[in-house]
Amino acid sequence: GEVGAERVMPEVKNRLEKLDSRISKVEEQKTRIEELEEEVEEFREWKEEMEKHDKRLDRYGEEFREMKRSGHLEDTS
Repeated sequence: GEVGAERVMPEVKNRLEKLDSRISKVEEQKTRIEELEEEVEEFREWKEEMEKHDKRLDRYGEEFREMKRSGHLEDTS
């Protein structure tokens, strides 16, 4: 009865505290994972923009070389 409960309750309380601590750590890790996922998405968007800029620069460079070859651009060097 009561004496058995008095012996078991501290152990139950100890286990609950440990579980609570583990749950808190998992919640912190989940929050960090969500933050990292956002950073990865932002990086992907940035990388996509840089690739678009690179393609534009390549196109402009090709247009410049074509203008120079065709004589539509004077060499000022």
